[in-house]
Amino acid sequence: MQANEFVYEKAFDRNLGWLTEEQQAKLKNSLVAIAGVGGAGGYQAQALARLGVGAFRIADLDTFDMTNMNRQMGATMSTIGVDKCEVMRQMILDINPQAKVEVFSKGINPENITAFLDGVDVALDGIDLYEIEVKRLFFRHTRLKGIPSLTCAPMGFGATMIMFSPTGMSFDEYFDFSDKLDPT
Repeated sequence: MQANEFVYEKAFDRNLGWLTEEQQAKLKNSLVAIAGVGGAGGYQAQALARLGVGAFRIADLDTFDMTNMNRQMGATMSTIGVDKCEVMRQMILDINPQAKVEVFSKGINPENITAFLDGVDVALDGIDLYEIEVKRLFFRHTRLKGIPSLTCAPMGFGATMIMFSPTGMSFDEYFDFSDKLDPT
């Protein structure tokens, strides 16, 4: 083995002990969808790549900007103006060159949500907090497809994480959203 040759088992062997070999193999064979890879989603992508997740589907319609420097994983001087998905794709592949990364650079929308979620094991919400209709689209379709989904949001000086099971309370039920709400 050469010093710069990537070997999955060696790269992630320090996960063993808090993960079993079977769990690590499951991560290697998992497909995770992350909708939004700026703030929360960028950190999620990086952490999951370091855990050894083998396949990603990432979506974001934005490029990095100077205003992202204080909080977004991929924001650096060299990535200003660069597509967030492409930056995160390269970051994932720099960690695990064997990973499969499919990019949705137009974000998620009614036309591509089915393709974005097809075959996914778990879906993570990194969508901007104020994009409620996109969030509702994401969670409605994860539920329809039977995919566990997670959201994480900053709350004061902490954070909250909510996992939505395909058979439990829905995103809309939890937050009491409906199509009849006045958006103002």
